[in-house]
Amino acid sequence: MATWDDVRRIALALPETDEYSSRDTPSWRVKAKGFVWERPLRRSDIEALGAAAPDGPILGARVVDEGVKHALIADDPEVFCVPRRRRARSKCHR
Repeated sequence: MATWDDVRRIALALPETDEYSSRDTPSWRVKAKGFVWERPLRRSDIEALGAAAPDGPILGARVVDEGVKHALIADDPEVFCVPRRRRARSKCHR
């Protein structure tokens, strides 16, 4: 499993990438547009997911479009998840 140091090294190896802190968590961006970040679970996430809530760190990543997002989820639903907000509650949409 990758560590945050691995994520940092890979992200910063990309051209024009910088690291910044967002809500006291690491994030990386290219030309001021975020593309990967640490995404801690919020209390509402944990309540919505219950026993299915992951217990390790979560990496958020921007993808090019809905097709890519759905392909990643279909390929490995145990790894990829999309939080969905509805009335301040998050659910994992698979």
